[in-house]
Amino acid sequence: MNDDNPFSPAVVGFLAAGLVAIFALSVVLTSKIGGEQDGYRATRSSPSAIGHAGFYALLRALDLPVGYSGSEAVKAAGAGADDGLLIVEEPDADLVRKRDDLDLSRGPDVLVVLPKRWGTRDHSHEGWIETSGLQPLWRTQKMLRLVLGSASVTRVDNPVIEPSGRVATLPKLEGSVQLINGRDLIPLITAKGGATGDGMLLAEARTPDRGHIYVLADPDALENHGILRGDNARFAADLVAALWSGEGSIVFDETVHQGYLKTRNPLQLLFQFPYSLVLALLLVAVALLLAAATSRFGGPEAPPPPLAAGKGPIIGNTAALMDRAGPPPSVLRRYIRPTQHETGRALHAPSGLDDGELADWLDRIGASRGLAASAREMLARSTAFMGGRTRQITGLFAQARDIRQWQRDMTDGTHGRRQPR
Repeated sequence: MNDDNPFSPAVVGFLAAGLVAIFALSVVLTSKIGGEQDGYRATRSSPSAIGHAGFYALLRALDLPVGYSGSEAVKAAGAGADDGLLIVEEPDADLVRKRDDLDLSRGPDVLVVLPKRWGTRDHSHEGWIETSGLQPLWRTQKMLRLVLGSASVTRVDNPVIEPSGRVATLPKLEGSVQLINGRDLIPLITAKGGATGDGMLLAEARTPDRGHIYVLADPDALENHGILRGDNARFAADLVAALWSGEGSIVFDETVHQGYLKTRNPLQLLFQFPYSLVLALLLVAVALLLAAATSRFGGPEAPPPPLAAGKGPIIGNTAALMDRAGPPPSVLRRYIRPTQHETGRALHAPSGLDDGELADWLDRIGASRGLAASAREMLARSTAFMGGRTRQITGLFAQARDIRQWQRDMTDGTHGRRQPR
């Protein structure tokens, strides 16, 4: 493993696999959530079974000043949502997280239609849903608490809906019907569920600082799949006529289905699912970058000793020096020439002699001292030194030893006549 890299190949592979898995999970979850929202959104333009396109078209067919938030129809009506009826249709619990997201203060009269069903988009038919079902009751309860603060929602099988003096027509609802209960609510349409419980289908909550907040507990009579059943279309028209004062516009609030448009700080999106997955990937990438840029952890390492002790390092250093010096013949030649010149200077040899003349002069001095070794022969052997690698190295050491002994005999006398120094 490289000392500059704190991760082993196995750890790097594990981290890479983890990042790929997180990225794949984010893609799957994001696409899944996006599909549910596209099919689930009960907007005024959705033609799906759980959409409100039929309800919106019905009000337009009645020549009512109806539009949606920010539309030209609302501006052309000569009044804004603050003067008429604001319809908040099945807010998305994934986008509406607090009461301020609903912004119920925009109109004196507000009709909130609670969510009930979820749906998944049918990719083979544009605007259709492939599957549908009831939302968990706690999601609807959460949205009701955001609207009214203290109230409860229940589902009752086939309740008996009682007439209301406020709304002339009663809806036709079958199966599991959502009802609400609350101590401070004024019932406008009630339902009897026998042993399963009673409740309110339509209720009013009066606030001291604003107008009226109306809550329709079950949206089935307004959704596309139910608005043509029985007298549900007439009920939808009578419902709006009963709640609208006749002044201003009837505005469908689209911002509750586009919650990201209401976010004051875009950075807050990083802490909301599924955008939090992007934040997690970013944090992991930063952590890996910091780890990769850090070669090691802890205190500084002690520097190694300049020269290690023991025979092994000495042998290794010697081998390295010999390898840098070149092949044995050149090493021997570079050793014998300086040795002969150093010996000549010690014996006061004449200046200006070349290698051969110096060798002859040294041989004459050596002969007078009784030495058998010849400087001329040593110089010739260094030039002709050849052979295999093993013989070269072995012969190199032998000749180096002989040259060193010859130098000592020339300067100090033969080892038989040498005196202790």
